[in-house]
Formats: sequence, structure tokens, C-alpha cells
Amino acid sequence: MALKTWIFAGLCEKSDLLLYLCKLLASVDKRVLLVDATQSHKYPLYIGLLDKPLEITEFMNFDVACGFTSQVHLEEHLRYGEEKLERYDYVIYDVENLSFCAMETWRDSDLRVWTTDYGVWSLSEGSQWLNALNRQHSELKDMIFQLVYMHAVDTLLESSYIEDYVEGWPVCWEREPIIIPWDEMDMALKLENEHQRQLRMKPLSRRYKKALGILMKLAELDDEHIKRALRSAGRTKI
Repeated sequence: MALKTWIFAGLCEKSDLLLYLCKLLASVDKRVLLVDATQSHKYPLYIGLLDKPLEITEFMNFDVACGFTSQVHLEEHLRYGEEKLERYDYVIYDVENLSFCAMETWRDSDLRVWTTDYGVWSLSEGSQWLNALNRQHSELKDMIFQLVYMHAVDTLLESSYIEDYVEGWPVCWEREPIIIPWDEMDMALKLENEHQRQLRMKPLSRRYKKALGILMKLAELDDEHIKRALRSAGRTKI
């Protein structure tokens, strides 16, 4: 299959979402590269690669690229090893670094996702970040994004208040937002995975699995493949 590029941008914590998604894609025999384009280069902590900050390494049957300063830097590293991004079926970027991806990657990406929580900092900084991206690449104005709310909680704020906050951003929202509710067991599993450098998906909540299923559908996988991926990933203990 042709390479698909996904960009998950946003300043809230989303590593658990991307790691689960990569594991699901790998479980249906997709070759996946997850690229750490976060400001703090956090993924070595999650995959136990503290002694090799610059590396493309296998983790739970998919690859993770850590320590690169830009997409160009990553591609140069691959060429040095006589490889290309095209060896993968999916390249998924966790983007916090505004200048990491080239303009062409933003423009041609098969899926762009913006992740945020309901916090005023995430919403305010997200607005500034997207406006800065728009100033940097004005030709990308009104790009289409899928909106994902992470760790959402019931709040006394009117839903229209949150909607009005994001409607003014210089992008177009595709479909309804995907909402991943905060769940104590989901958080406990995330912390256990991080500290043990593992990627168990049991007992992930039904609502979290539903959100993952929606994203898998955006990967143009049919329902049977999605169900098989969720069953297979749920049984894996590591």
C-alpha cells in the first residue's frame, strides 16, 4: 500500500493515544513509524531508550523515531542507512515543534488531527500555535483537521463555550469532534505502561476503544480489521 502520513498536533498529552494507535495498526500487519516531534523529545522515556537519544528503534512491533530536530533530519538519517519513509505503510507524527514538518507534509498529509483538552491553557496556547503555523505557511490557511478532545470531563461550562473557542482558529474542522473521556482506569494503565516500558491495552475503557476505532476507520480499515486489531492488541500482555 502507498505510504500514508498522519499528523497529530496539539500541546496536550497525547502519547498514549498515538502509542495505542500504532500498536493497533501493527497488529493488522501495517508497518508503522511514530515520529517524536515534541518539544521535550519525551518518547525515549516511554520506550526505554534513554542511552540512545537519536535512534529509530522497534517498540511493540512498530518503529519509533526519537531525537530528531526536523523531518529533514529524519530523512537524512534514513538515507544514510539507505532507507526511505516509503518503507512504511504509516508515518505518524506527534507534533509540538512548530517547524518540524515541511510545508508539503502539512499540505499533503492524509490526516491532520488537533488534540486538546478543555483547559484554558491548552485552548489558548493551541490558538496561538495554529495562528503561528498559519503565519509561517500562509498558503496552508483553512487546512482540514479532525478535532480530538483528550481526557474530557463533565464541566459546568456550556458546550457552546468550548465550541466558540475553537471555531475562531484558522483551520476547518472535519466531522464531529472525537471525545475521549477521562477515566481513572485509563490513566492508571497509561502510568503503568510508562513506568514499565510496556504497552498493554487491557483494561482500557470501552469509550477509549471506541475513539481508537473511529481513528482506525479514518485509516480506511474496515470494521472486521478494526475488531481484529482491538481483540489482538487487548490479548497482548507486553
